[in-house]
Amino acid sequence: PDAQAGLIIEVHRAAGVSPDTIDYVEAHGPGTPLGDPIEIAGLKQAFAALHTQAGTEPSPGSCGIGAVKTNIGHLEGAAGVAGIVKVLAALRHGRFPANVGFANLNRLIDLQGTDFRIQVESSDWSQNDQPRRACGSSFGFGGSNAHVLLEDAPSAAVQADAQNLPVLLPLSAPDEERLHVLADNL
Repeated sequence: PDAQAGLIIEVHRAAGVSPDTIDYVEAHGPGTPLGDPIEIAGLKQAFAALHTQAGTEPSPGSCGIGAVKTNIGHLEGAAGVAGIVKVLAALRHGRFPANVGFANLNRLIDLQGTDFRIQVESSDWSQNDQPRRACGSSFGFGGSNAHVLLEDAPSAAVQADAQNLPVLLPLSAPDEERLHVLADNL
């Protein structure tokens, strides 16, 4: 949990995102008796530190927690990407997805005094004066730990203002020579 909390804190600080602006967490959620409580402990530790830094207080039940594994099972190395796709679909449709088959909270998990709630049922994801935001975590067998922040796309008016700005276009190639060829073709 300490490594996970450290990464979450680092990502949120770098993005300048306060924990009270996060509406949803897409957890890795391995569904194991010990793995889920460890992940939740890391989230709780990180959000508590971020609240202290931001001078904010947790708002009980304001942030849903879900895991794509309840929808489609464990995808090994693709679990993190599947979680991101799930969050992007939720943002697009304005709905929090349910945790399919959720019945009982693990007795080792205590969400009291936190922002978190288990997203038991699908519900509307309302839009207010700030963008809807979610974060997601994923872990690998080798000890890798990833965390990402996602938010609504800017409105059409904001996009129109950005038409004359430079565009970042990531390119990928198997080696530097092929990368130059690809760039020249553009």
